[in-house]
Amino acid sequence: MLGQELTELGAGARDRFRVDHTGYIFQQFNLLPFLSVRENVELPCHFSKLRASRAIQRHGSADQAAATLLAHLGLSDPALLERRADSLSIGQQQRVAAAAR
Repeated sequence: MLGQELTELGAGARDRFRVDHTGYIFQQFNLLPFLSVRENVELPCHFSKLRASRAIQRHGSADQAAATLLAHLGLSDPALLERRADSLSIGQQQRVAAAAR
């Protein structure tokens, strides 16, 4: 995948590959309930320098990348971006989870 033979990578390299290139949407969306919508979407950038640099390169900042992703999913209200994830409807939580992956 992406030019990498995963079976030949060490454990640390496989972990780095996963954090940089994969995301999962679970039935129980796995959002952090005490974080805002925006913070949940930005969270992967805190664990992956590659994701953070792509966000900055494409959008100028992780914050702007999150706002753009959420707007594409119909979540563009600035007040909504600052709401806690546990205050959202199930449909909104699902869209936030998709943007965070």
